[in-house]
Amino acid sequence: MRSLFIFFAVMGVLLSVFYQDQSFENSNEVILDFVFNHTNPIIVGLVISALSAAAMSTLDSTYNSMATVATFDFYKRFFCKQASDAHYESVARKMSLVAAVLVIVPALLAVSNESVLKTIASLTSIFVGIRLGSFILGLFFKNANEKGVIAGSIGSVIGVFIAKYSGIAWPWLALLGTAIFLVLGVVVSRFWGKVNEQQQAFIATQKHLFAKPAASHYGLLVFAVITIAVCTVIPDWLYAALS
Repeated sequence: MRSLFIFFAVMGVLLSVFYQDQSFENSNEVILDFVFNHTNPIIVGLVISALSAAAMSTLDSTYNSMATVATFDFYKRFFCKQASDAHYESVARKMSLVAAVLVIVPALLAVSNESVLKTIASLTSIFVGIRLGSFILGLFFKNANEKGVIAGSIGSVIGVFIAKYSGIAWPWLALLGTAIFLVLGVVVSRFWGKVNEQQQAFIATQKHLFAKPAASHYGLLVFAVITIAVCTVIPDWLYAALS
């Protein structure tokens, strides 16, 4: 993943040198302008094929996940508990169409001149707090339970949205969401809800997660630090060398 960041950073520097700081109304058009106006038809075809494949691989899993959750976690659980597998399969197919509408329509309405990477990162940061907070809560707090997770999730999303529309920069949203999740999760788990015997048994089987890190784990940490340093230095150095 971090290698991709280096690749994108270098590619951005090369495009900046190529266009000599030419301004674009929409920053997302830089790569497309280069591909369609400064390469040959073979490269154009490869890029279009790659974009189509990436879109299909992302959207199909999204539709399937949303349809599965809607069918089995909501429809089967609350509305139709005793039906055949064929019935649930039919409902899931219809839910896939609903999921497509719920994904595509907001995406079309959200088109803007803002960087795609920034938009994706800012939207993803809304849910990072929930994922990271859930992991920390489950590992380090023995009283953690479902009510704590639910309360933390709701509070995290609300807090992140308030911060987002208050002008706080998006890199802080993940940290803020995690902090809110942990505070609410710990407090609610402490005074409400409980951990049953089955859950306690499961927690006991997860103690191996606290095993002493191996040398390879420290190697990954060193690689992460080096990659961040390289991403910080190389773009400016490369731009100065090529300009």
